[in-house]
Amino acid sequence: MSPCEKKTHIFLFLFLPLVVLCLPGCGNSLSAVPFSGIDGQILSLKTLSSEAEKGILTGAFSSAWFLFNETDAPFMGTGVSDRPQALEVSVRISSGGPVTVTLAFVTADDISGNGKLSADPAPRDLSAVQNAEGTVSLRMNIPGLEHTGAEICGFAVQLSGGANSRLEILSAGFRRDETGWKSENGTAWFGFGTEGGMADFAALPGMGSLNPPSVILAEDSLLHLSFSPAEETLGSRLDQGRIVFTDGERIFGFRKSPAAYTTTVPASVLGNGPAVISALSGYENLAGMYVSRKKLPASLPDDPLSPVSADPHMIVEWPGHLWRRSDREVFSWDRFPSVLIVDTDTYATQSRYFKRLAFFIEKKVTGAGCLPITS
Repeated sequence: MSPCEKKTHIFLFLFLPLVVLCLPGCGNSLSAVPFSGIDGQILSLKTLSSEAEKGILTGAFSSAWFLFNETDAPFMGTGVSDRPQALEVSVRISSGGPVTVTLAFVTADDISGNGKLSADPAPRDLSAVQNAEGTVSLRMNIPGLEHTGAEICGFAVQLSGGANSRLEILSAGFRRDETGWKSENGTAWFGFGTEGGMADFAALPGMGSLNPPSVILAEDSLLHLSFSPAEETLGSRLDQGRIVFTDGERIFGFRKSPAAYTTTVPASVLGNGPAVISALSGYENLAGMYVSRKKLPASLPDDPLSPVSADPHMIVEWPGHLWRRSDREVFSWDRFPSVLIVDTDTYATQSRYFKRLAFFIEKKVTGAGCLPITS
């Protein structure tokens, strides 16, 4: 199931009576878990459970509940444009894996009058990763008041595993809005929307899965595709070494490379969404598929004289109505920006641009040359 797929969970956490009974005596002390703002500011968290003090969860079932520190309010954003877009938590499963790790938000309705956690928190949307091992990060977009019905004032992390399972919360912080997944250097990252969802760690490439997780490409967003180095890249004339994707209506792909790289595809090139992007073949070298939202996509520059950065395979798919000039568009290869690719509407346009230049390249001329610009 896609980490971006909407999935509402009816029940949140199953509370152990011992944990609930001890909460009133725990107090809202500061947690030792590192917490940062969206621009890297060092912030702090308060505890709503004893597990939140050090951020260590053990056993078959355990949860840590955190409260944002009200003294950090200036760094949390006050308007729609500057408010944090998502919350990210990084954890390490040191024993007893694989486990399920769950992230959810805490609202004002979960806090009792004395500042403690309510004995009966309401159901909410969850973001969960099952079969998790090693180091895993979960990011969940922060929903608005119209979605939660109450102000978000913290978050909770849950461990579901075996009797000897152990999880350490390495860090947490506010982050940008990104959904999807990445896998590199032995770590995994999963991004979820405001309504959460379920992702499977075992579905990542290299884990023996038949198909990696799909992602939902929203309107006016950017699709980021990361590739790991491939040992064999050329393939044959009939069977090229390619990683092939589909959005349900078209098929597109990229040649494998001996070096790792990431390319970006604007949603407008693929019909502007929403669409489900899935990998069809060659995905053993796929290291990530994630979606971000930006006012100005990096591949569509403000300056009309600057080339559009794109992978050559996507230039073939680039719709003509997105050109900044009706007769031609100038691209630069995203991996080698000094390489320019010019696409023209007709051969006549191509001729007007390049015939004179081609003459001096194709013909051996000794008595002629191009006039300087001043002439």
